Amino acid sequence: MKKILFLFMFVIWGIKILANPSFTIGSNYYLTVFAYPHEILKWPKSAVFFYFNPQTLPWQGDVTNIMNRPSESYVSNYQVVEFAPPYGYSGNPDDVRSWMEVAAYAYKKNYSIGGIYNTRFGKILAEIGNSALNMQLKAEGTGRASEDINGVTQYRLIPFKGETNAQQRNLNLKLIYANYIFDNPLGIKFSYVNKSSRRPTGHLSFTKEGESINTSHLTWGWATFGCSHIFGYSHINADAFFQNRYSVFNGNQMDIQLSYEFNGNYKTGIRYRRKREDGENYSWKYNDGSDYLGDYKNDEYWKDENTVDLIRGYSKVRFWRAGDLDAGVLFFVQHAKYAANEVNKLIESDPASEQNKSEFIIETNPFINYQFNGGYTDFGILMELSYTGMSNTSTRWNNASKSDQKDVLWSTSPYNGWSPSWENFSKGSELFFATGFESYSSISVYKRLSLLLQLTILRKFTHTTKFYGESQIPDGNNSFKFIQSHKRNNYKSETWMTASFGISYGLGPVQMFLTLQTPLAYLIKQKTNLSDTNQKLFEHEKMNTWQVQEPTTMKLLLVYSLGGN
Repeated sequence: MKKILFLFMFVIWGIKILANPSFTIGSNYYLTVFAYPHEILKWPKSAVFFYFNPQTLPWQGDVTNIMNRPSESYVSNYQVVEFAPPYGYSGNPDDVRSWMEVAAYAYKKNYSIGGIYNTRFGKILAEIGNSALNMQLKAEGTGRASEDINGVTQYRLIPFKGETNAQQRNLNLKLIYANYIFDNPLGIKFSYVNKSSRRPTGHLSFTKEGESINTSHLTWGWATFGCSHIFGYSHINADAFFQNRYSVFNGNQMDIQLSYEFNGNYKTGIRYRRKREDGENYSWKYNDGSDYLGDYKNDEYWKDENTVDLIRGYSKVRFWRAGDLDAGVLFFVQHAKYAANEVNKLIESDPASEQNKSEFIIETNPFINYQFNGGYTDFGILMELSYTGMSNTSTRWNNASKSDQKDVLWSTSPYNGWSPSWENFSKGSELFFATGFESYSSISVYKRLSLLLQLTILRKFTHTTKFYGESQIPDGNNSFKFIQSHKRNNYKSETWMTASFGISYGLGPVQMFLTLQTPLAYLIKQKTNLSDTNQKLFEHEKMNTWQVQEPTTMKLLLVYSLGGN
């Protein structure tokens, strides 16, 4: 009889690592299939499966780039603050009571269903899935502003309530074919993702000096200090940023992956990814005579375009074997090009503006796999080095040649302080290094009861250089030349840590995997310095306290077998 498996998964993936050890060097072929499609040859001959993956992700409210933060100092997406009375205030504390509560999360749920079928031509896996991302930001409280009027400090209270909502949906299709070629396994995977987004919604209501104001102007990046002064006060203890412009992206992503294993000593994979997205632009326009009321208007002529072209190759090479102990190195290389362009909606033409990144990554990750009676241990060391070149260009009219000139670097100037996420620069580079380890063990306790343990610790180091200046045509020249005026160096050191523990238990046809994932915690130390051609203008260093990127989560995998072997 055929064996049929029903797989019910509740899984949270923790730290994002390009050469994820669980996928690339691990012993669990239900995970390594993500890197090596031919691993389905180790799965049951015939199976159907259902997959469910919920995630709670941090969000600061940016509806265009959901991972964006105003700056590195924004580390928390949930705050409940009761502000103390002002220093030296001798009146009734209730008269100046100020508080704020902010919660912002992106709730992601992945569903998919598929089947595996074994034929005389090889094994085939087909899967269809849906991914739903619901984002919600809620802010409420009473801000307290201070003003100096004729030498007397006066306090004004601003009750407020704001909300920002956004939604994305992805339709996922996946096909895998695997077979043996000259007694060695070969796998091919094709996957396609269609992305659709809805226009965001939201509001901001507040009372200022007795006047009630209700606007649909979206907010993000709420903080306990004055940042953008959305309420019209320069000194206030609760503030946020308006989203004066956003884009609604729709598009698709295609991945083609090939894997091959030779003689049990070499397991190799290669992946190509092509991603294309178009974004409708919406900009905030104020009503005539109003400082707060207005609406978002769609750009009739221009839209945003995001593109990704990526190719990566990796090979797990076993150099040494002693009994049940394997040791070797995972080699990983990747080259990717990322572009964010502004293109015309009405005619086919070259982009008017381009933000380009070219990334090169190299990893060498030593590993060991140890099999023992009823269990195994996988251990990998991460060593990753990457370099990214960045340039921001546009097409400009060249008055000397009386024609358009492409690829002219932006004319930009820096903020005299920490670099906010929306700061424009002309060109730059980023050097990144990461090291750490991940271990995963399955230890047999009694019969079909096993203990599951996992630990991941990473250290990351980033050096970003940005250049600012003006593109101009010098006297006697016929083309634009970039004249540098400022340079910024950003340094960041990060520590990331997460762990999990659980059990694997089998009873009759049922096999259960239950795991508790501890919070994904991180610590960041950062430094910035800004200089012009003559002197250093700004330099500062700070270290944040430990923060949680993802809360405690549960993982559950139920396997139910019908029929014989």
